[in-house]
Amino acid sequence: MFDKKILSLDIGNKNIKILQSKITNKSFVLENAITIKTPKNSINDGNIMNTNYLSSYIKENLDKEKMKGKYGIITLDYSNIISREIILPFVKKDDIEEMVKYEIEEFLPITLNDYVLDYRKREEFIDNYNIKKIKLLVVAIPKKTVKGYMELLEELDLNPMALDLNSNAISKLINKEIKINGTTLNKNTLSFLDIGYKNTNINLISNGVNMFNRVMTTGTNDLTDNTISEYLEGIERLFTYYKNLNRSNEIEKIYLYGGGAKLKDIDKNIQSYFNIPTEKLKEIDPLKVSKSMKSINIVDYFNNIGSTIRL
Repeated sequence: MFDKKILSLDIGNKNIKILQSKITNKSFVLENAITIKTPKNSINDGNIMNTNYLSSYIKENLDKEKMKGKYGIITLDYSNIISREIILPFVKKDDIEEMVKYEIEEFLPITLNDYVLDYRKREEFIDNYNIKKIKLLVVAIPKKTVKGYMELLEELDLNPMALDLNSNAISKLINKEIKINGTTLNKNTLSFLDIGYKNTNINLISNGVNMFNRVMTTGTNDLTDNTISEYLEGIERLFTYYKNLNRSNEIEKIYLYGGGAKLKDIDKNIQSYFNIPTEKLKEIDPLKVSKSMKSINIVDYFNNIGSTIRL
């Protein structure tokens, strides 16, 4: 029987969120969760600065809560992680990787050997010249970053299962046809804003596919009455860029989550600025939750839940 006990860690600049879950052939149960402060100077733009110290700190908190797992998943999104959409002529699957490498080297100012590349197909289409093409989301993560998190999982005595991106976690949840705030999500274009302490992760989902993802290096640490307008203008520029690429996809709704979603009237400010219905995430259904999770707000672990779902 397929039976896995998993710890997923959503590691941010301010907080580390840890979710314990159990997956079998027939069920996915949330068993326990904690949020702890990220130790000062332990993370720098996604890179772990002291693996031994961070692992000891996490272990101490896991032991306090009697949380454990056999497998470990890391989910994160930082500004040092590059995600770009590229369009290629339609080719065989075996040829895609080399073409992706060529495109990345040609158009991005990075040394390819220093990065781990991954890509996902978004869609196939016929262009205006009747040529079949493929649209891909390409992600480049520094090898230094990947190595640090794999070492962290090993020091936590967890078998590394995945290093995931928060943007990918959202897509997987949407494809599970969940209800958010009591509403079944439609197939229109939805925006999810994960407002963190130093960054805001912007995702645009259309027909269950993550069509656009960017990380803004502005979060609650920077937001004041004097800076909110500049913050909203930054989001607007990214929305406009997306619309220019996908003219037929109007954003139907905006969902807010992360620590910044708890700011007073942030949903009203965003809805007023964009004239788009905006809600804070409050409920996710249906999910099986153990008794120990009944008093925990599972919305706080949105990224953890999504990362644990393996499509």
